[in-house]
Amino acid sequence: YALPWGILPLLEFWGRYVPEGFLTSCSFDYLTDTFDNHMFVAVIFTFSYVFPMSLIIYYYSQIVSHVINHEKALKEQARKMNVESLRSNQPTQSVEIRIAKAAITVCFLFVASWTPYAVLALI
Repeated sequence: YALPWGILPLLEFWGRYVPEGFLTSCSFDYLTDTFDNHMFVAVIFTFSYVFPMSLIIYYYSQIVSHVINHEKALKEQARKMNVESLRSNQPTQSVEIRIAKAAITVCFLFVASWTPYAVLALI
């Protein structure tokens, strides 16, 4: 999936690599004001940021949704059985809830780390 976005600018077939501001690294050319360059930045923004972010948010929200439903089902079953909990060791938080929190954290970190760069490149 990453090959077109790495090879096309390398061969200067579509887009190109240029040194960044401090001349310590290279990135795709998002400063040149041509239609071809604007199109490359828009396409790479869509397929390398918007599309993966949408998938990550959708699938992680599905994980969180299933965990919440599972917790509700466990509580309902415990209520039907007239017990406080179906878990024998009763931790303060279930492993599933901690996994859901980790999933939310992964989504937040992806958005927080890539949004500034993606928006600046798009601008």
